[in-house]
Order: sequence, then C-alpha cells, then structure tokens
Amino acid sequence: VDWLQLVTFVLNDKFAWASWALTVLREYVVQLQLANPLRDFGYDAWAAMFWILSVLLLGCVGLCVYVAADFQRDTFSAVWPVKVVRSVLSLFFSLFFTSSLNVFLSAISCDYTAATPTLQGFKTADGLDIPCWGGGHAVYAVVGILMAILFIAISAVLTMVDFDRDFRSRNPLAMPSSRPEFWIFVCKLMFTVCSVLLGQFHVALSISYFVLSALMTYQTARFLPFLRGWVNVLKGTLYALLCFEAASAIAVSVINDGSIEAPSIAAFTAFPVVVGLAVLLL
Repeated sequence: VDWLQLVTFVLNDKFAWASWALTVLREYVVQLQLANPLRDFGYDAWAAMFWILSVLLLGCVGLCVYVAADFQRDTFSAVWPVKVVRSVLSLFFSLFFTSSLNVFLSAISCDYTAATPTLQGFKTADGLDIPCWGGGHAVYAVVGILMAILFIAISAVLTMVDFDRDFRSRNPLAMPSSRPEFWIFVCKLMFTVCSVLLGQFHVALSISYFVLSALMTYQTARFLPFLRGWVNVLKGTLYALLCFEAASAIAVSVINDGSIEAPSIAAFTAFPVVVGLAVLLL
C-alpha cells in the first residue's frame, strides 16, 4: 500500500500520459491517495476529512502522552489506550503517511504562478476560485502547516526508534538499524512536498520523483536494512520500478507538451506498474 501511494504521485494526471492501460490503472490506483477522491467530492468533503485527520492526530498525541505517563508511573489503569496507540501509529503514521500528509498539505497546494495564488483542484459551490491565503481558507492553510509539521515530527521519531536487533525476530520488517529507513522516510516526505510545491512545473516535478526514487533504491540495495533477505529484494525491486516510472514521467514531460501524444512511452510505462502489483499480490 505504501508503494502504491508513491505510484499515485507519478501516475498523476499532471503528466500527459496517453495510454488506455495507464488510464485504467490510474482510475483505481490513484484512489489510494486520499486527497484524490476528495477532490472529486468537492471542497466541503476535503474540509471535513481535514478536520477529522486533525482531531485524530491531536487525539493520538494525547493518548501517547497518557500512555507515557502510565509507563513513567509504572501503573496502567486501562490497557485499551496502549492497543489503540499501537494500531493507530502503525496505520496513521506509517502505512498511510503520504496519504495523510497529502491531505494536510493540500491546504497550501496553490497556483503560485498566478498574481493571486488560488487553491488547486477545488472551487467554491459557485465555481469560483478559492484564494489560498485569503478569506476563510487562510485558517485551513495555517492549521494545515501546523498539523503537517506535527505529523512529520511524530512520524520521524517513530521511524528512528523502530528497529530490532534480535536476529530471531519473527517480524519480517525487523531492522537492526533505522538509519536507512529514516532516509527513505525523508524521500517519501519530499515526494509529498514536491507534489504540492512543484505541481505547476512538470519537468522539475518528474526529475524530483526520479532522484528520490533512485535514492530509495540505493538505500535499500546498498545497506540492506531488513533482517529478511526477501524483504530487501522486494522493497528494492518496487523502488526500482518506481524509479523507472519516474524516468518515464520525465520522458513524457519533455516530449509531450499536451498536444503531441506519446503512447509508446505511456504504454511501456504501464508494464512496471502491473509487475509491481503482481509482486505484491504474489
């Protein structure tokens, strides 16, 4: 799921893909990036999810403080906070990191090339543009930045402390050191940030995706962060396929100006996505 969320950035309609195969794949795969279906439902749906995730984030912080206080006192009045924290942390801050962060950063996903920056992907009920830093949306922009900073900080800490040096561990994702995975986390973070800030600059965006994908592939192939060899091979293969996707996005961005179709490149690009899906299913 984490890899598929990264693929949704590359298969975004910001790039002029011209392939029926990619169109079919994108129709289903891009829905894993939560901000994409929210755009189809409109600004109000995104605003509702924005506040839901904000409350969930603050609730997680409160529960973490409560559980930490219990550990410090060495007394547990209830067990359910610990179970909730473990479940939510693994999903909210790890598995759906890019998807959740993208919802927060969508508040500042604006057309900064315009004289008055307007929100991308959303309009008012009357079909009017929404000022990025004016009117009621200014509150969302400020809160979105604060929630994103808090979310990134907690996710970074969890990534740095998530390691297991016991070679007998049954956890297939056990890592003796968290350093390589931390740098992969930074790459995933920059994937999301670039999708927001470079949305108007397609060539720069595709190059950024390629560099970040190559760095994730290098970190996995060079340092073999996981104790299980097959996990390293799986992760490395998926990141390499993502790197190929990003390279194809560069070719499409350079060759295709929106009026000239490049179906051969786009159709060829659909192949690694299918391979990646097959690898995950098998």
